[in-house]
Amino acid sequence: MKDENGKVIYVGKAKNLRNRVPNYFVKDYSHSTKTRELVSKIADFDFITVETEFEALVLECNKIKEYRPQYNIMLNDDGGYHYIVIRGEYPKITAEMKIPEEDTVYLGPFTSSYATAKIVEDANIVFKLPNCRRKFPEDFGKTRPCLNFYTKQCCGLCRGHISKEEYLSMVSGAVDYIKNGSNSTIETLKQQMFECSEQLNFEKAAVLRDRIKLIQKSWDENRIIENIHTKTDKDENALTEIKNILGLDKIPAYIESYDISNLGNSNIVAGMTVFENAKPLKSAYKKFKMKTVLTQDDYGSLREVLTRRFKRLNDEKLKEDDSFRRKPDLIFVDGGKGQVSVARKVLAEMNIDIPVFGLVKDGKHRTRAIAGDSREIVVSQAFNLITRIQDETHRFAISYQRKRRNMTNGIN
Repeated sequence: MKDENGKVIYVGKAKNLRNRVPNYFVKDYSHSTKTRELVSKIADFDFITVETEFEALVLECNKIKEYRPQYNIMLNDDGGYHYIVIRGEYPKITAEMKIPEEDTVYLGPFTSSYATAKIVEDANIVFKLPNCRRKFPEDFGKTRPCLNFYTKQCCGLCRGHISKEEYLSMVSGAVDYIKNGSNSTIETLKQQMFECSEQLNFEKAAVLRDRIKLIQKSWDENRIIENIHTKTDKDENALTEIKNILGLDKIPAYIESYDISNLGNSNIVAGMTVFENAKPLKSAYKKFKMKTVLTQDDYGSLREVLTRRFKRLNDEKLKEDDSFRRKPDLIFVDGGKGQVSVARKVLAEMNIDIPVFGLVKDGKHRTRAIAGDSREIVVSQAFNLITRIQDETHRFAISYQRKRRNMTNGIN
């Protein structure tokens, strides 16, 4: 990333630039002070595509050393670098922060402690290399193998049954995996597996087959983790936007949403859903059957529901984990400024201070905006989230209404 003078001010890496880069430029996104300052100075950026995560680590480190960017703060001295070390007569592969000794084989330095440790962990698991404190060959046969051997996470070098040549070949394969990535290693292992099969060495072919499966499993897990992080980032962006555009004091981590459902004057009910950290918390959902409102009256029904619900906010007879005992950070009601006015008045009468806003739909019954006192607020980052909240609350309320109607009509 460069400033207006073309000077490099930050170097970073990402598996998916499409997901990573936009997060820097989301309006009012909850960045740290350092990141906000960085973003304010970005005028341009370049990117370089590489084939493997290892290449990305190396390139990132080299570019930081070359440009010494202002905002790569933690990397301005060698104390912030990390190394992949291959050490010993029967080598072990480890992730370390200390600068390795002159006669030690190592890869690096790298900038990310997490990425360095993860690559080493994956390589050791895939090639079943020991990560214990035993030294070899000194400790061959001294004690029983540890749990890793019995759970097939280690080759059991400590037993002394693996030749040095075979073990060094495994280490070499692991280093190749680190340097060249999973696709290259899989192709190499497949070729070796076919050769073993042709030589009728089916036992070794099976070992290589299992190694390929482990690499594929590791790749799938990393992809899932990346997708989870992306989804989490989007949810955080949405909650941050809601906080900022509604002028809330804090991010609304715990949201309650209400919807009234009825068919004419019969079976008038309401549903309350809860979203915690942008995800539905179904164990906290509540259903209401109207007790005082006997005819179609959305405002009256909303007043009854909120009054009943918040009378129980401090009800010590309820269990501590009952959702009625928890005060939400934000309340959404289905509807516009009329419903919002009713809800706010109920809470004011009960001396309860909780922000209340409405969720407005368009002519095709799709979420359109958030309703305040006298205006509608259009959202961008949070649009998918408020749509999920409104749709889920409507689904929950109408499902309960249909169930009550079927019970009334004697339908199972």
